[in-house]
Amino acid sequence: MQKTGNECFTNNGESKGFELLEFWRYCASDLLDNTLRGTLAEFIVARALGVSEPRGSWGAYDIDFNEWKVEVKAAAYIQSWKQRKVSKITFSIRPTRSWTPDSGYSGEVKRQSDIYVFCLLSESNPQKVDPLALDQWEFFPVLTTIIDKIFANQKSVSLSSLMQKLNPEKCSFDTLRDTLINALNS
Repeated sequence: MQKTGNECFTNNGESKGFELLEFWRYCASDLLDNTLRGTLAEFIVARALGVSEPRGSWGAYDIDFNEWKVEVKAAAYIQSWKQRKVSKITFSIRPTRSWTPDSGYSGEVKRQSDIYVFCLLSESNPQKVDPLALDQWEFFPVLTTIIDKIFANQKSVSLSSLMQKLNPEKCSFDTLRDTLINALNS
């Protein structure tokens, strides 16, 4: 069940004076954190696609969009820790085994989605980076069949390799939905 953040923590049915929103602030405020940034990118892509259902943490892919399965991968030049230089951009494209609560892991190792959306938080100035500023994000939708053909069983891909070998169309938050649909229908 989706929560609002206003739900109270209780003990023996009595409110303890703090709410779920405080927990979210406690554990999910550092949007540059690698794990949380990935979840944030999934949320941003879902919103660009008009999807509002809460995510499942054990799904074989990240977003159900109409009849398509979408995998979201995120990277950023600036991290939540002190850096001497900006990070090299690399995305995971590892083939996986799907998992369901009823049957566990499947035997087949493959990329589970129809399309990947590579999301880059592109601001390289630590004083200016803001994961909530959608204009600081770049999006690169790529069909999974193309990734399979070019990269086979490769587990990761650098941004430079992705750009050189696939030349994906870069899009903004506002154009992501149409760009993704056009790629899927091509």
